[in-house]
Amino acid sequence: MEVNSEKSEKYTHVEFIEIYNYLSDKTYPERITDKGVKSNFRKACKNFEIVDNELRYKRKRKDGSTTMVSF
Repeated sequence: MEVNSEKSEKYTHVEFIEIYNYLSDKTYPERITDKGVKSNFRKACKNFEIVDNELRYKRKRKDGSTTMVSF
């Protein structure tokens, strides 16, 4: 099965280190220059927070409460 290279370049994976750097310094990765891509990156970062210098994922439960998952 062949992968369409144009599509795979357009939709890139957000790396955890990029999320950590954004949340700690509010700096975007160098590869993100477009206003729309910056907005999507910020949306991806909303599910994470830094606690005790660890990046943690905020998982919402069905009852509306939030739990934290460490990496």
